[in-house]
Amino acid sequence: MLRADVFDAIDARLRDEGPRPGEPFGGVQIGLFGDVLQLPPIVDDEVLPAFNGQWEEGWESPWFYDAHAFRCSRFQRVTLKRIFRQTHQEESFVTSLARLREGRMQPEDFALLNSRVAPETPEGGVSLVTTNQRASGINTAKFNRLPGPKGTYLATKEDWPEDWGNGPVPESVEVKVGARVLVCANISPPVLVNGSLGTVVSFDQEQVIVKVNDIHM
Repeated sequence: MLRADVFDAIDARLRDEGPRPGEPFGGVQIGLFGDVLQLPPIVDDEVLPAFNGQWEEGWESPWFYDAHAFRCSRFQRVTLKRIFRQTHQEESFVTSLARLREGRMQPEDFALLNSRVAPETPEGGVSLVTTNQRASGINTAKFNRLPGPKGTYLATKEDWPEDWGNGPVPESVEVKVGARVLVCANISPPVLVNGSLGTVVSFDQEQVIVKVNDIHM
């Protein structure tokens, strides 16, 4: 989620460098997409006073809608209502998810969600956790339980400036046959794209073969 200060910084830069200097966003057309009922923008403790109204030139909150540039602009608001992830056969589940999202759960919603609780983690199931540290611990434990040798591969950097810090993926990745992997780039759309889940079926010094949706890539 775009933070308020970054939003204002974009506006300030475009006012200086945009096609129409001095105008909001330098005359550039801006489109915003987001969901304010998801996770809030990240604010470190040392700059927190800038986002809770303690600083005279700060922001009321880190949310983009408290940016000065947003408050002074006339953005047309469009709400997307059609749901693609769940089908019409899951109408009760969709309704429960919507009420959960808005913090107004009903007894029937608790009953429905609790009916889908499994006593054990399903084979191949994906765990949804709150921190990278927790996710790393689960991944490492499952990886170490896999039999057989492991291979280590080093990342190569293309068009990634050094001053940007860490890259979008780890600098080294270990694999084993049977390991689950997550693709972090669009390689062979629409089959192998960012977010695809696959299973390592073989590897050597030159390549890793991953099975995604019964296709070996």
